[in-house]
Amino acid sequence: CLSSQHTEGNVGTKSEEKLIELIPLIISCSREKHIWKHIYVFLTPGLKWHSAGVVRPTLTVLPPSKEEDKQSSATVVCLATGGFPSNWKLGWTVGGTSTSSGVSTSLEVLGTDGRYSWSSTLSLSADQWRKAGSVSCEASLSGQSPVTQTLDPDHCSE
Repeated sequence: CLSSQHTEGNVGTKSEEKLIELIPLIISCSREKHIWKHIYVFLTPGLKWHSAGVVRPTLTVLPPSKEEDKQSSATVVCLATGGFPSNWKLGWTVGGTSTSSGVSTSLEVLGTDGRYSWSSTLSLSADQWRKAGSVSCEASLSGQSPVTQTLDPDHCSE
């Protein structure tokens, strides 16, 4: 049922090398239907080999500060934590329309638990923020349903 660089049993250890590795494995658990699934095995310093399937990140969207509103600008921050694998993408929707203008997204950061975190900022004018109706951050990964978190500017603290 296993087809990869490694076979069942001991896959080895490289902890003495203090490497962080990500090794894709391909597993078939249905010989009849030939369904292939991807899992990942990774090593982080001080930890053993682990395997994980897809882990959906948790999204937290932070509204602009009150000080920014006084300066006619609004920066919304989206924090995505605990996701796996590393290629989840963050995007923004303002008032129901997808936008890439004013967006800056960080590189992924690998945590000691083998999961990834990212952040994305959306810069708007204070007027755009007030008129937006809603601002949403979405994490997407091919083949997975997206994770979405929405802010309503009208319900953010004054």
